[in-house]
This record gives sequence, structure tokens and C-alpha cells, in this order.
Amino acid sequence: MRNNEYKIVELYDQTELNSVREIVTSHTRTITNCRTLQLEQYHDFVDEQKHRTVGDKKLRVLTSESAQILENLGGTKRIFEENPGYSLGNIIYNSKEMEQRPEFYFRLVRPNRLGDVGPPHCDYWFHEAMGTGWSIGNTIKYWIPIVIESELNGLLFYPEAPTHVPFKILEKGGLKRPVIDIPITRLGSPILPALKLGQALKFNDNVLHAGAPNKGRFTRVSMEITLVKSAL
Repeated sequence: MRNNEYKIVELYDQTELNSVREIVTSHTRTITNCRTLQLEQYHDFVDEQKHRTVGDKKLRVLTSESAQILENLGGTKRIFEENPGYSLGNIIYNSKEMEQRPEFYFRLVRPNRLGDVGPPHCDYWFHEAMGTGWSIGNTIKYWIPIVIESELNGLLFYPEAPTHVPFKILEKGGLKRPVIDIPITRLGSPILPALKLGQALKFNDNVLHAGAPNKGRFTRVSMEITLVKSAL
């Protein structure tokens, strides 16, 4: 895949998707201490302060037990079959903190909250900032919707953007973070792929993308899986 390409792939059947949803719901209830929380209505259960706490990726990485369940789903197994030579990436929190266990984590994007989504970026920018040692083309991302309102939220892609979009790495509080170094107006008009539950977006680490502002009624919930070339 080139820098502006992505694929919509069939990933989980309904039973498997139910398992994913149950795991993420249980985990979200635990980290928010809201035992009756429903994912679609997350924004009604959690105030701004609590949401900022949940913004810490450490809270949204699934446990080893949950990761093992997800690894054994038929859809997840097919990911490995279709990408020989790749394995699950380990957990990366920031440029100084990592864990040697498979990374499955999820995101929660509330309706009409621009601050819940980040600016356009390529995943390899973060790999460089974090010092993973992964060069361009070493990783593949699967972005999996759990709660989505088609054409109202999801991921944006920029087919009209320059082939190489410049970025810079800033340091704040001792942590490094990449930021786009070009006016967003130069990226052209973005595309919002329409996904159905059970599908996923697959793209390489040099594909420019961003979270779409949530224009729906419900909290958008998604899970991400990163594959890494096993030889690294």
C-alpha cells in the first residue's frame, strides 16, 4: 500500500464481534468505575475530568488475559495468515515506557468533542519519536470499529496530500511527540470510509490519517492492532 492507500477488510463475524465488545465494555466499566456503563452512552456516564483520566493509554490497553482471548478469535488468526512474517506489536505508552506483551487497545471519541481526535499523522512518525527502531514499512495497522455511525464518524484519509508530509518531533515533560509540520489546508479534501461492524481498516505506517470528529449521537468506540515484521 502506498502513502494514501487503505483497505476495508472483513474481520469478525457477529459472535466474535460480541466477544470484542464484551471485553471492551467490561474494561471500560472497570477504569471508569461505572458498572452499568453502555459503550454508546459513554459520554453520558463520564464527566470531563474522568474522560481526561481515561485518556491515559495505560488505562485503555487490554489485559494479557483479554489479549489472549482476542488472539484466539478466528478473525484475528486470519490477520496472521494474511500477513506472513508479521507478529503482534508490544505495548508502547510513550517514548520512555513500553511493555513486552501484545498490544490491544481501544479509543473512545465522544460526540461533538473536537479534542477527542488528533491531527493528521502517519504511524511511523510516532515510531520515530518513540524510538522503537521500526522503520517505514515495518508495521501494519488494523483499525476496528466497535461502535460506529457510518459516515458520521471513523477515520479520515488524505488521498490528495503530498507524497511526503513533513513532521517534527517536539518534547514536552521529557516525552517526545510528533506533530505535522505543514498547514492542514495543503492536505486536500479527506475521505471518510463507510464501515460496517465486523469490518476493519487496514493500512501501512506511512498512510496519512486522522480521527474524524464525531458528528453522531453515540460515543465512537474502536480497537487497534499493530503488526510488526517478525524479523525486527
